[in-house]
Amino acid sequence: MVKPQSTPAISNQALTAWTQANQQLHQDLMANYGDLIKTTPWPATAIGEGKPCQYYDKQVTIGAAHLDGCPIALFDKLKHEHIHWLVNTILNFHPIAAFNEGIAVALADWPNRARKLGFNQHHLCRQLLLQNALIPMDKLIEGVAYFGFRHDFRVDVQFGSFCGYYLDKLGLYDWCKTCATLSQTITQQETLNLLQTLFDEWQTMLATHITDNLKCQTFVEQLTLANEIAFGQLHCPRCLYPLQQEAAQCHQCHNEIDQGSLPSSICI
Repeated sequence: MVKPQSTPAISNQALTAWTQANQQLHQDLMANYGDLIKTTPWPATAIGEGKPCQYYDKQVTIGAAHLDGCPIALFDKLKHEHIHWLVNTILNFHPIAAFNEGIAVALADWPNRARKLGFNQHHLCRQLLLQNALIPMDKLIEGVAYFGFRHDFRVDVQFGSFCGYYLDKLGLYDWCKTCATLSQTITQQETLNLLQTLFDEWQTMLATHITDNLKCQTFVEQLTLANEIAFGQLHCPRCLYPLQQEAAQCHQCHNEIDQGSLPSSICI
C-alpha cells in the first residue's frame, strides 16, 4: 500500500477507504503499466486539508474532502494523479494542460464512471456534437484560457474522449509523444493545421462509429449548456491562470493582480 507521508486527522472510515483505494491502485497500475513502473519508486503521497488533488514535484496530494467518498471514487482520484506521474515523470513527456488532463481523464476518470452511468465519454461527446454543443476545440488550446473554460464539465469530457480515441489508436507512448511534440510548437500554423485534422477525425469518429445511447440522451437532455461559463475560483484577468486567494501576482504571466477587477466568467 502507498502510505501518505503526512495527514490531517481522519476517521477510521476514511483511513479504510484510503487503504482499499491504494490497494486497488497498486493492482491496477501494476497490471496495466508494470513494465514501465516496476523498478521506479512511486511518488510520495499526502492527504491535504482543504487542498485540491494534484501531482506536483514528484508528490501526489489528495484533498481530505475526497476521503468522504467511497473507495472506488478515491481510487479514481489516485489513479488520475498517478497517470500524471506516469506521463510526466516516468515517460518524461510534458504536453500542454489540455492534453495532459485529457490523457489522465481518459485512463483514470471514465472506466469506473462508464460502468456506473451506463455510457462513456464518447457517447456523451456524440450527443453534444449532435446538439452542436461541443466547445470548439481550437478555443481550448489557446494559451492558458483552457483553465477558464475548464469550469464547464464539457472540457474534460471532450479532451478525455479526444485523447482516449488516439490512445486506443496509437498506444500510450506514441500518443504522449505526439502530444508533447505538438505542445512544443502549439503556436505555429502548421501545428494548428495538424491539430484541426486530428479534431476533425475525432469528430468524424463520434458521428459515424459511436452509437446512440438512450441513457446518455436522457442525461444530456436534462443539462443546461450555457454559452457563458462562470468561474468557480479566481483567475488572472490577463491569462486566466488560476490564482491563489489574495494573490498579488499571477504565477503564470507575472501580471500584478488587482483583486477588485478579477474576471468572473468566460464566453464560449
